Amino acid sequence: PVQHFFDVFRTSHEVNKVKLLDYDMMKGFINWDAVKTHHDLAMNPRHPHMQGQSQGPDIFFQCVEAANPLYDGLADLFEEKAALLQEKTGHSYALYAYEGHFMATDVIVVMGSGAVTCGETADYLVKQRGQRVGVLKV
Repeated sequence: PVQHFFDVFRTSHEVNKVKLLDYDMMKGFINWDAVKTHHDLAMNPRHPHMQGQSQGPDIFFQCVEAANPLYDGLADLFEEKAALLQEKTGHSYALYAYEGHFMATDVIVVMGSGAVTCGETADYLVKQRGQRVGVLKV
């Protein structure tokens, strides 16, 4: 349900654009009670318990479906934390960001560092050539 997209070499080597956040600030974003609850549910050799047995695909699928409600509020939580980050750092983050002409006839949907190039190209095409193009960054 959550994918971290990292397109390796190019992104990892552009350290000149990275501004590290202060660890004390980052600690304020974390719900430490939830972390403790998560750790308490983990398997521990000092407190062994049976977590599951052999299960077929049908039972596995039911378990996966049963977990779906846990992810229902994830997008809202992300937006909430992104707003908090913007308040503290001035950087704006969103699940989706659109750039380009408001009445675009052609739109690229892109993820990763290619989104920067696509955004700059769309900006150029709209402002310099009057084209109706846009980019949806995921």
